[in-house]
Amino acid sequence: MTSLHQSSKGVPTHTDTSDQNTNVTDSPEYLRLLERCESERRGRINTEIKFRKYQREQQDSSASSSSTSNSSSNDTLSMTPIAYITTPFTKRTGCPRQPTLCPHSIATINLQKDCHPDTIQGLEQYSHCWVIFTFDNNTDVRTHKNNYKAKITPPRIRPAGTKVGCMSTRTPHRPNNVGLSLLTIKSVSGRTITVSGVDLCDQTPIYDIKPYVPWDVAGYISGGRWGGEMCGVVQCPDWVWDSEALEYMKRASNGSNGSNGYGSPLKKIKTEEIVRIECVTWTDEAVEQLTREHQKGAFKPLYPSRKSDVNTVQLAISEILSQDPRHNRQKGTATNEEGYKVVFCAAQVRFVVGDDKKTEVVEISKVNFEEGDGDGRMKLFKK
Repeated sequence: MTSLHQSSKGVPTHTDTSDQNTNVTDSPEYLRLLERCESERRGRINTEIKFRKYQREQQDSSASSSSTSNSSSNDTLSMTPIAYITTPFTKRTGCPRQPTLCPHSIATINLQKDCHPDTIQGLEQYSHCWVIFTFDNNTDVRTHKNNYKAKITPPRIRPAGTKVGCMSTRTPHRPNNVGLSLLTIKSVSGRTITVSGVDLCDQTPIYDIKPYVPWDVAGYISGGRWGGEMCGVVQCPDWVWDSEALEYMKRASNGSNGSNGYGSPLKKIKTEEIVRIECVTWTDEAVEQLTREHQKGAFKPLYPSRKSDVNTVQLAISEILSQDPRHNRQKGTATNEEGYKVVFCAAQVRFVVGDDKKTEVVEISKVNFEEGDGDGRMKLFKK
């Protein structure tokens, strides 16, 4: 068997590969170049982190100096964060791509001092809320506001390599790097909103919060059977629902044998239902390490040191790993013996993926963060 190669002078040559059994990924030259690429990528990201920090400092100073001046254009929207969210995802790696992929991830939205706590009074009557934020962890540093890619390649698109407009995807790299996320409300107290099912990095700035209502569902028809069934999924105050939906709920509660009045049970979705991930397993040593780090407070304040919370932490980590948080080129492939590492709260999770695409957690260890960046977002590890 022959294959077509190119010589150093660019001339195509035929090489007999019938006796070549060595894998190119095992060659020392390949490993050297791979390490060089990874080193350069780490250096680029660290530089972009410092650049983003500098940009934030300049924006803060310019915002304070221009607060008394009028905007040159009425079409320009200037916003300041009303809150910051505290999540377990201190790095982009391991942060879910969508909120529902990790329902056991807990976070707190903490209002700024200049945002009155009365602004969120009544939000506890809803089951979900929309959160508007900014993708402040993007690594595509822009030298100009129009310096963005109009078309991108989504990771799951088929055929692979197909490009589509960025507005037709959920990419964080957009003309205006604004994000929208649907989160589950667990409780509201004072200036703090506790939520779950999170897909935001730690200390992401929040610009607005809106309650989720049935009319946010595409094709929702006011009243009738669908309105009643939505009551089993979405929780809202009575004044939000229309009279037909409320009447449907009354008939459902009066139905015999759990019937909703239309001959079928009213389905209730429990957001606290335990999700069991079969493709992720844990070694006994990793479970012991998880329990030990949990007792030491590695997952505080989102997951207190109560004994019952350690199971929720384990479920949340399993949910993250079941999505394979590695780079797109690595997804679905086996790792080496060292495995791969992601960060959850203040713990480092090391896991391995076998040829059968099954994931096993092998180590949980405490992470020591450097003080250098200081913004709580892209934290660097001590070597």
